[in-house]
Amino acid sequence: NNLNLIDSTSNVSFTNVKWLGNIVDDMGFNYIEFRKGKLDYSLLYFNYGEQNLADESGIISGNFSPSTLVASVGWGTNLLYKGEKVDSVALGFRGKVVSHDLHTEKTDGMLFDVGIHMDDFWKKLDMDIMIANFGIMTKMNGYEIEIPTSLNVGVKIPINNWDIYNQWNIYSEYYTMGQGISYNYKDMFWFRAGYFSDVDHQ
Repeated sequence: NNLNLIDSTSNVSFTNVKWLGNIVDDMGFNYIEFRKGKLDYSLLYFNYGEQNLADESGIISGNFSPSTLVASVGWGTNLLYKGEKVDSVALGFRGKVVSHDLHTEKTDGMLFDVGIHMDDFWKKLDMDIMIANFGIMTKMNGYEIEIPTSLNVGVKIPINNWDIYNQWNIYSEYYTMGQGISYNYKDMFWFRAGYFSDVDHQ
């Protein structure tokens, strides 16, 4: 579920997603984002669902709920060329504080994203390119945590109040793809629908 509340100076959106809903009913995430001017603030909380706590012999002694919290701040601006603003090209940067709490195992870190947006990259097609999640993570129980640095490419075709979009996320030899449409109602509400596919694990 996604809700956007828009006015002329700010944008607040909230997303609630049930994860693996056909298997469990308590796993999913909540995401809230606030945009104002060139700044963007967001908070994501992922609940991995209730897990059984057992000892080495398999005797269950209780339950716990592992989770991940990600707080981020982003900033974006149009590209400047010889002191003049280029309206068709924008750059963006984001810093994220990440905290994984897996009951007996915890780790924290700071990750960064950098991206570029190009309007009318080819005819009416807009394009986004981003390198996401590079930075540092603390060890978990003495083990190095692999940082999921990925390349993300998105394209969008605007048609009147509608947008048709597609996105690819490439991580190592693994990638996913999403596609969908969105509708803008009088610059007040945005309605979106889409489909996400895991290419290697369908």
